[in-house]
Amino acid sequence: MGIIDHQLNLTGAQPLFETLITCMSDGILIADENGRVLCQNDTICKMLGEDDSKALSRTTLDRIFNLATQSSCAAVAYAQPGSPLDNFVRVQEQIESDQGTRDLELYMGTVTLADENRNLKVVISHDCTDQKAVTGHPAFEQQGFITNDREMLSILSRMEQIADSPAPILLMGESGTGKTQIARMIHEQSPRADKPLVELNCAAIPEQLLESELFGHVKGAFTGATQKRKGRFQAAHGGTLLLDEIGEIPLHLQAKLLRAIQDQKFEPVGSDKTVKVDVRVISATNQDLKKMVNEGNFRADLFYRLAVVPINIPPLRDRVGDIPLLLKHFCSDLTERGYPDDVACTPEAMRMMMDYNWPGNVREMINAVEHAYICAVDKAVVPESLPQDIRHFTVPAPFTNIIDVPSLYGRRVDDMPQGQPRGNGEAEEIRQTLHACNGNKSAAAKALGIDRTTLWRRMRKFGLA
Repeated sequence: MGIIDHQLNLTGAQPLFETLITCMSDGILIADENGRVLCQNDTICKMLGEDDSKALSRTTLDRIFNLATQSSCAAVAYAQPGSPLDNFVRVQEQIESDQGTRDLELYMGTVTLADENRNLKVVISHDCTDQKAVTGHPAFEQQGFITNDREMLSILSRMEQIADSPAPILLMGESGTGKTQIARMIHEQSPRADKPLVELNCAAIPEQLLESELFGHVKGAFTGATQKRKGRFQAAHGGTLLLDEIGEIPLHLQAKLLRAIQDQKFEPVGSDKTVKVDVRVISATNQDLKKMVNEGNFRADLFYRLAVVPINIPPLRDRVGDIPLLLKHFCSDLTERGYPDDVACTPEAMRMMMDYNWPGNVREMINAVEHAYICAVDKAVVPESLPQDIRHFTVPAPFTNIIDVPSLYGRRVDDMPQGQPRGNGEAEEIRQTLHACNGNKSAAAKALGIDRTTLWRRMRKFGLA
């Protein structure tokens, strides 16, 4: 049994309390405002790698409490507003011990004792090592995709099923969200893994050369065509062709591309001989292809052929809980590249990175972490070490359940009678709230006084998702 300090007043319930925390499979730690441990069980000592210790060391305690401070901005991702755990955060942490690496989930926050007018720090530790082994999450980490976001894990869990099919896949998401990485993962898990994966950024090829780049050409097909050349479709025969920035394909090429994907045959530039191939096409875009179809800038038949399996990759600002995981991963990458391994991040700098909306997503974060390492002060990442965009980013003002944005009706959401249909007015409320929150759905849901699932459902209803 761990310790229970006499200062933790249990008003006669101490024997029951001791029995409960002794029998729990999760680790329990309760400390006062100054970090002095008032209660702990043996389980948390074992989980944190101090099997032979009757009390956690000061180093371990400081590490745990620092994790809570650095991750406090992620609370909205894990707790429902107004719940007893409203100020709790969840942090994933790997612990090295004699028994190997353990994957822990730490739930941390404060509980106020009204009668005694003081706050207690509470840590609940859950060992999810075996669970992660079953669900396969470490495999995603091994391939370089670090996430604990439910939506992303749902996408990744479907990867094997998607990979087995030869159907075209359309990856949609903002720049830097990992579309190319997911495409590579699909290829590596597919029956075509031993065949080539050919990648083409359609935006990087001049329009007049794109047809030749895709389908190849024969000698003399155009000025400069001094010899026969195979295109990307032929190079990817038997494997996978990744067409990045597919929205940049000009209209006059889209019919030929559709035929190549659908019928698996085409004619090279300057040739009347049909070439047959066996290619699985994965396309990616950061544009709204449906909008482009409606505007006449993209063929509807090509869009529906590309999007047999559509996948939306959420931006980093909607995956707040992934930010600490990614920061830790990128720091490890830097040390492997020769950067110092004793650079620490101050809580103020960590909070600024948690608050930032990351418009460039993961790609921007990689560069920001390297910038912070280079500009560290006395081996500490301070706010001044961060890139200018992060330092000057203005966090949206705190919201209550009353929205401080104008609506079409000139009224706030809370002013509307219960059950009254809001129609386009509600859509405008949601749109303006999302804009005020810089696209952060969790903050917008809190501002609207609804949960994130309800917000997502209403966004889909009004075509805002």
